[in-house]
Amino acid sequence: MREERVQQTVRNLLYILCLIPTGSGGLEMLGINSPKFASSGETVELVCKYDVGRDAIYSVKWYKDGSEIWRYIPSDNPSFKYFPSPGINILDISRPHKLVLILEGPKGSGEYKCEISVEAPTFYTQNSSSNLTVVVPPTSAPEITGGQEYYALGDILELNCTVHRSKPAANLRWKVNGNLVDSSQIEFSKSIMHDTSGLETSILGLRYATRREDFPGGVARVRCEAEIAGGVWATSQSQAFSGGPGGLSTFSSAPAGDVNSSFWVPFLPWTLSVLGQSC
Repeated sequence: MREERVQQTVRNLLYILCLIPTGSGGLEMLGINSPKFASSGETVELVCKYDVGRDAIYSVKWYKDGSEIWRYIPSDNPSFKYFPSPGINILDISRPHKLVLILEGPKGSGEYKCEISVEAPTFYTQNSSSNLTVVVPPTSAPEITGGQEYYALGDILELNCTVHRSKPAANLRWKVNGNLVDSSQIEFSKSIMHDTSGLETSILGLRYATRREDFPGGVARVRCEAEIAGGVWATSQSQAFSGGPGGLSTFSSAPAGDVNSSFWVPFLPWTLSVLGQSC
């Protein structure tokens, strides 16, 4: 009796193993081809790469941030179904392997997932995900605010650098005479989320004790540099200070950014107009 039970157990295990798809005959997920960054208003294609082998498709589903946005079930009538989602417009030319959509602002950013299930008896399911960020640049160069009219050596120079309403939030850094300031001289760093638009405002505070060596030739140049998405968008703003018998006085300011530090990847439909002389 014990031998018969062992044989039956082995037969059951073999049957279960037969139901599990293999790389040569069952479903295999190969990933998603998707851009990492895109601009608002751009039409993008997300391609789901898979191989069902000898299996038949039961369903193909697309998700954004965990919520279903598109479905294909061959046995349904109609076989395609859409689910509205803020920030995207799914086009009718979409197919199970390719989701085609228009990005409508920063809310189009998110994690997109393709999920494939095969028919009975297994209903085996696999999925793959890809992150997409809709880049929305700010409408102006960084804004430098704060400071006072005159400084004496050793006085504290306090400035704020602000980049208004971008997606993702801009990364900011301060430089004095071309040298990156020490982290101990950063007073604060924060990002403000604007719920209605989904855009973010970045602010970086500088608190710097003035020194004689900061004024070669009598002039110190303070620069705020900003970049988005690893340099997809980047520019800077500069302000200069001069030292004199009465202390350190504000010398000049670049009113609209540094043209030599501004650049764009071609897909971004925005141009920064720069006026004035770079510092």
